[in-house]
Amino acid sequence: PGHAALPVPQEFDGLTLKWELARRERGVLYRAVDAAGREVAVKAFRSEAAGLPKVNGLSYAVAPFEEGDSLEAKRPSAKRGAEAVLKAAELLRTRPHGALSAARILLRKDDSVVVVAYEWAKALPLSARTRTYSDGDDVRALGAVLYELLVGVPPADEISPRERVKDADPGLDQVTACALGGGYADMGAFADDLGRVLKGESPTGRRAVKVAAAGASLRRNTPLLWAAAALLPLAGAAFWLLKSPEP
Repeated sequence: PGHAALPVPQEFDGLTLKWELARRERGVLYRAVDAAGREVAVKAFRSEAAGLPKVNGLSYAVAPFEEGDSLEAKRPSAKRGAEAVLKAAELLRTRPHGALSAARILLRKDDSVVVVAYEWAKALPLSARTRTYSDGDDVRALGAVLYELLVGVPPADEISPRERVKDADPGLDQVTACALGGGYADMGAFADDLGRVLKGESPTGRRAVKVAAAGASLRRNTPLLWAAAALLPLAGAAFWLLKSPEP
């Protein structure tokens, strides 16, 4: 409800819309053909986006059409999902995305992976769902995708899948928590650690998670610490008065 859909079929700007593929939070996705006869995907957005062309008053973007099921729709097993996340991480080592979610990682029939929406990822504000994948930080976003594949729902305040699913793989749990906790320096470090776990080796990100968690706890409790520090001199004075003999 509330989507401003484009009539199909129709032609504009050298594009021929063929049919509607999906309705998402930020707009409607279509299968189309460009002027050169190539299969493309066209997304018409609900909100205006600076720098994007318009049709029927709606901003739209075009990308090559990719066959495959999104991880959001496919819901693969934990191991196959983790393997797909690793392949996505390898693709993202040197190419930032900025608006990752399980819907934007496609798993093909041959188990290869493609990450979509590079072309318009930063053209619009993040959707509410994408914000749950950590506001444009690709490592945390992939950590959230991995969390959802292990648990079944996106993370809320927790970062460890084992808080919700007790039999989650310990290695995958550790990598997920480290990614969501900000423990990896970059996408390469995340990919390397996830690769180690999938080979049966131990991950290396544990200490970073603990440091990140401790830092977050310290930041949350800083006002209380300052208040306690301010009260120490008063407590000392009161103790001295109570213990001192009467003049």
